[in-house]
Amino acid sequence: MQLFMNNQNQNKMKKIVIILGLVLGLITLMSSECNNSDPVNPDCTGIIAATSTGFLAQDFCFDVLVTYDFKGTDGLDITARQDGDLTYVFTINLWGYNGPDTYNISPDSHGFAEMVVHGDETEFYKVTSGTFTVTEADDNTLKGSFDISTVGYYNDETVNFKGTVDKR
Repeated sequence: MQLFMNNQNQNKMKKIVIILGLVLGLITLMSSECNNSDPVNPDCTGIIAATSTGFLAQDFCFDVLVTYDFKGTDGLDITARQDGDLTYVFTINLWGYNGPDTYNISPDSHGFAEMVVHGDETEFYKVTSGTFTVTEADDNTLKGSFDISTVGYYNDETVNFKGTVDKR
């Protein structure tokens, strides 16, 4: 009888140790920090800072404002340019604006985004899916972030863009 009780106690202890290990593992996993507040392109002081991955992998700093149109509840449009050997133009259009929030942007949703490359390698990368998070918007200011996937019109290559908008 005593041998049977010792085996039961050992089994209980094993279960407690396993459960304790799982709980500690979950606590460690949950407490690990995902630092999404790091700037995408910390050297950029322009209007739109972005980093791309995929077919075109580089940092962008769109520092020339081409247009900004805040249309209240009808939406907003922003276009900025980066000059150099090639000229890059980045546009985000949001159709319908209900205040600071995260908006889905894709061909079938609340908005549109595109990056145009002018020069020897003319290409149009149009949004296929993604989000645009607006934290502040009015007639003079647009602040937010985006994370979108695009596909090239001519080359059919995928490019992902992650970045921030800071128009003041």
